[in-house]
Amino acid sequence: MMLALVAFRLCWGIWGSDTAKFSRFVRPFSEIRRYTQGQMSEDELVGHNPLGALMVIALLAALVFQTATGLFAADENTFTNSGFLNHLVSEHAGTLARKIHVNFFNILAVLAGVHIAAVLLYRFVKKQDLITPMINGFKTIDAKQPKLAGMGQLLAALLVAIALVCAVWMLRG
Repeated sequence: MMLALVAFRLCWGIWGSDTAKFSRFVRPFSEIRRYTQGQMSEDELVGHNPLGALMVIALLAALVFQTATGLFAADENTFTNSGFLNHLVSEHAGTLARKIHVNFFNILAVLAGVHIAAVLLYRFVKKQDLITPMINGFKTIDAKQPKLAGMGQLLAALLVAIALVCAVWMLRG
């Protein structure tokens, strides 16, 4: 399930709506600095702000890493036995993947906590509601409205995510 969610978000970052596309919200260091120094106008911040974009990238990278280690992990402590793709690696590699997977979860939890804290800070200190737009995908703004993704882009992202999950399932053996 996590693989499907991460795959969908990665596809959505390529084909999705304007504010979801990586090419639209991943900013160069100079813009991150301008933002942290308060030198960016609200018109430049439709969608993710530069620090929010960094968090999206960090969370996605962490989720990809956590998912990958889980797929190859040897799990001797549960009824599921091992990750879906554990049979493709040696016993040592599976045990190592499990150790990394279990320990990396703490880093993932910290990233999620920082993300939640930042969203709450924006909500209660800066009086900007980021929660509703994260849930429904819409934000009322005075600046130019971003382009929404069409049904074809949504279908493409879903199909690639499903295909990836099916490929992993087939590799399960």
